[in-house]
Parts: sequence; C-alpha cells; structure tokens
Amino acid sequence: MPKSKRIQNLDALKGVTIILVMIGHCIVWNNMQDGIVYDAIKAIQMPLFMVVSGYTSGMMHNMDSYVLFRQKLGKRTIGYLVPFFTWIVILHIKELPQEIIATLFQIDRGLWFLMTLFILTVIMYTSMLIRDKTRFGKVGFLAVWGISAALLLLQNRAGNGFLGAGFTIYYMPFYFGGYVICKGYRLYREKEAEHIKKHTNYLITLFVFLLFLFLVVRFDMIVANNKIELLLQVLASIAGCLLCAQLVMLIPNGKIKEFLSFVGKYTLEIYVLHYHFATILGMQNRGLKLYSLPGIACVAITFVLMSALTTGLIYIFKKFKITNLLLFGKLN
Repeated sequence: MPKSKRIQNLDALKGVTIILVMIGHCIVWNNMQDGIVYDAIKAIQMPLFMVVSGYTSGMMHNMDSYVLFRQKLGKRTIGYLVPFFTWIVILHIKELPQEIIATLFQIDRGLWFLMTLFILTVIMYTSMLIRDKTRFGKVGFLAVWGISAALLLLQNRAGNGFLGAGFTIYYMPFYFGGYVICKGYRLYREKEAEHIKKHTNYLITLFVFLLFLFLVVRFDMIVANNKIELLLQVLASIAGCLLCAQLVMLIPNGKIKEFLSFVGKYTLEIYVLHYHFATILGMQNRGLKLYSLPGIACVAITFVLMSALTTGLIYIFKKFKITNLLLFGKLN
C-alpha cells in the first residue's frame, strides 16, 4: 500500500472515531443511553484511538539516539500534557490547587485520554530506545512493556489511581496491538493483499460485524462485573476496531474519504472542545428516549450545533500561537 494512501486511511479512521465520540456524548450527556447504540460506540471509540496511535508509533524510524528520543518525547509532552493541564486551569480556576491534585488521582475528571496516551507513548519510546540503542534489542523492548504492565497492574490493584493506572493498563493492549499490526504489515505481500481483498474482504467484514453485533446486544459494554464480562468487552472492542478499519478500507477514494481524513487531522482539537456543547439544548433532564422522534431530534440537532461551534472555535483558536499551544498542544 502506498504511504500516502495508508496515511489517508489512518486519518479517515481517526475521523470516524471522533465522530463516534461526538455522537456518543450527545447521547450519554443527555441521559439517553439505550444499551445498544451507545454501548456499540463505547466499545469502539477509545480502543480504536489507541490502536491508531500504536500503529502510528510503529511507522516511526528507529529510536537510535538520545537526541531523537528527547525530541520525539518533548513534542508529545507538549502535545498531550499542555492541553491536559490548561483545561484544568480554565475549568477550575477558583479551586485550582486541589483540583489539579484531584484530577491527577482521578484523571477522568479531566481529559484522561491525553494522560493515558502520554504514558503509553513514554513506554513505547523508552522501549524503542532500549531496543535500538542498547545490546538488549527486542528482548529489552518487550521487557520494558512487561515491566511497565506489571507495575501498572500492581498500582491499580493497590487502589492507587495516580495518573490513571487503570486506564493505562486497560488500553495498553490496544496501543501495543496497533504497533504490532503496523510492523506485521511489512511482512504482508502486496499480491497476497490484493488476493485477499478480492475474495474475502467482504466476508471478513460481515463476520466481524455479526460478532460485534452479537456481543453488543447480548452483553453490557459499560460495566463489567467479573473477568469474563471484561474479556467479552475487550473482544467486542477488538471486533469493533477491526470492523471500522475494514469499512474505512472499503470506502473508495473520493469526497467521503477525503472528508473523514480532514476531520481526522483535527481529532485532538475536536476532542478537547466538543463535549462542552453536549447539553447545549438543555434536554438532559427531560427523560428523552433515544428511540423516539424527540430523542433522535435532540441528538441530531445537538450534533449539528456541537459540530458548528467546535469548528468555529478551532478556526479562531488556531489563528493565535498562544491558544494553539495552550489549548491544543500545537507549536505551529
């Protein structure tokens, strides 16, 4: 697959994911969880972001110098942690010290996704540095991931929520899986890929869709009461990620894919802004049902207003270097 096409597909996949996030927030913040549509979105949205992020890490060249390590990690630190802390300041300026501490120990009070992604990125870059700069090679790479997973698991079991160990350990397999998929693609022969695409892609997509549908309808994707239910949630997320990837690959190059790819380039900006408008209609206490005309209208109108306001604010904030840096972690 040509590099440009692969990148367009990745951006389009991110575009699909952030649109699902927006729709999900329109539903859940207006108290219209239905057990199917929202469960399906919940199973896909963040795991897919992590898969794509891990895949992107796999596209990097070797981390064979400390200078490169500092440059890459410095960029990610600004990109993830600056907006993470900026939005705490903006939203909780009156009780800032205690709110920062509270958020660090309960990161879902803030933009938890950015902190989780930052920690996984640190682990990835460190493991790549060990692999490429020391004699430990691939064994060192895997050891860093194994040790990190063990420490995070111990922290989580000890009930210490600092920096969201539970989130990190849950999403670690998806991030690492994305990296493995990227590296495995190099072993994929173009002729074989075309053969599989012609004869089995639609069949695979249908099978994955049916599996995903069964899991979402049959089991709760929000709460896991035991390890079996947790594994089923993970399986549903894997199936959902595969389904979205297959569907994006099947979309022909054209306006639709270009639009999704364009949206995907602004996922971080959309992520930090959109949810502020999830209850813009003030319908969250009206007892609306998703499968009703008022419920569907509420979600649709909220989504349109959310999209318009988010787009406008992104356009304005990116005009100024200071807001682009503080709100979105972008240096240019």
